[in-house]
Amino acid sequence: MHVSNSPPASAPKLQLLADRYRQLSLETVFYVKEGDGYVRCLPSDPPEPDFPSRLSMISDPAHGGKINAGSLEEGAVGLWAEATGVVSSLQRESTGLSEFVDFQGQTWDVKSPISPPSHQNWTFDASHQVTVVQEELDGGENVLLNLSRCNPTDSAEVVELLKHNIKPWEQQRVVILMREDQSSSEQA
Repeated sequence: MHVSNSPPASAPKLQLLADRYRQLSLETVFYVKEGDGYVRCLPSDPPEPDFPSRLSMISDPAHGGKINAGSLEEGAVGLWAEATGVVSSLQRESTGLSEFVDFQGQTWDVKSPISPPSHQNWTFDASHQVTVVQEELDGGENVLLNLSRCNPTDSAEVVELLKHNIKPWEQQRVVILMREDQSSSEQA
């Protein structure tokens, strides 16, 4: 019997997932709705996931099970949300209509807007991001709003528009992920 010393084909994908997850765990924090604002959700030293057993988190059913930069980001955000206790027992939603489904059958979508790099000629539209979130809420999904790829000004504008344009009871269904440098306080 011949045993190959080469890593499995999934090894580079697992490494990308692990790297992005670790980056999120070092640089970001989740905010959940409480009272009139969003408060920091501080995990108590969450364990690192068993990445090989969670490879399905980055396989996107909406695109034939393919793994791309977007599905990798979704998977890392989902795993980080799970590790911090913001959601429980996420699995990829099989139809591709949502990103994930939790242990209660609640579907979750991940939205990851990006601020424009300085060398590109386009403008971030915070109102559009809030509209997208509202559409997901109207469709019955909860939202993991990943603002970690936005600059502090754009993320602050999205959070303010969420507070003023989405009904308070619906805000309970939006969990915000931000880099530590995007919020200067315990409350977003």
